[in-house]
Amino acid sequence: MATRSRIGILNSNGTVNSIYCHWDGYLSYNGQLLLDHWQDEAKVRELMALGNIRSLGNCIGKPHVGLADEMPGWCEAYGRDDEVELAGQECRLHTNVAAFVDPSHWEEFFYLFDAGTWMVSSGGAWHTVLDAIALEQAKMAEEDEEVEEA
Repeated sequence: MATRSRIGILNSNGTVNSIYCHWDGYLSYNGQLLLDHWQDEAKVRELMALGNIRSLGNCIGKPHVGLADEMPGWCEAYGRDDEVELAGQECRLHTNVAAFVDPSHWEEFFYLFDAGTWMVSSGGAWHTVLDAIALEQAKMAEEDEEVEEA
């Protein structure tokens, strides 16, 4: 089952450019990849230029047809990597952050690159991705302790 996410970058005028990502949108995958490999604004804008993606990798990669596991670490983009060009897969422009986090979308995680920092929202407040991952890990450790005590 897919964990859908939307990945965006905040522009200096308050608008947001974003793309949809179908697979692995959860913090421990896409969140960690964004922290580890997508810290440069120019690289993030290059990611936006790919348009919607099936899966996020640690690099843009090159055009290819086939599954992402055949190209380890490469992003798999709908428009670039399909045998048939798919209309409507381009990067979106949102008027502001509120429009970017549209509750009518299917995404479960919203990642926003803001002045060199990755932020995340999943149905509410914004946190840095780094803090959100730490909170998630602490919660999982606490749940493991409760199971061991039971």
